[in-house]
Amino acid sequence: AMDLLARLAADGLLNDDAASCLDGAAGVERRSAVLVGVTGDGKSSTGNTLCGSAVFSVSDGFKSETRECAHADVKRSAGDRIILWRVIDTIGLHDTDISQKEVLDRFSLFADRTADGIDAFLFVVRWGRFKPEHDAALASFASNCGEAALRHTVLVFT
Repeated sequence: AMDLLARLAADGLLNDDAASCLDGAAGVERRSAVLVGVTGDGKSSTGNTLCGSAVFSVSDGFKSETRECAHADVKRSAGDRIILWRVIDTIGLHDTDISQKEVLDRFSLFADRTADGIDAFLFVVRWGRFKPEHDAALASFASNCGEAALRHTVLVFT
């Protein structure tokens, strides 16, 4: 376990004190949030904001930087509670460089990173008009994850 923690820390996937929570420490609540949305609307940047550091690669244009799911674990305190948040960045729905089937196959891989379940989906939308591609991405998300997932989805405007 220590080798894994050392590798995660070396790769910048743990904040300074999150590693202490991964070994099953008592009293630690585990939560997860999955970032969802179209390419270029700020999923990775939102993840970096949530984590407090640049753990996810960010594109400098309209071409997707995120090609596969990635995650980071971050320790937060809420009063006397310790919460280990797993933030999962996903490939952009309706990525134009690969087929829609491949996008959905890659998108679905977030489930492998959420053994404790999902607390929230954050559907990230660039501030402005809700465009047809957002509607299509939301429909793909609902068909892929189930209508029940929408009850656990928050719109995040960037």
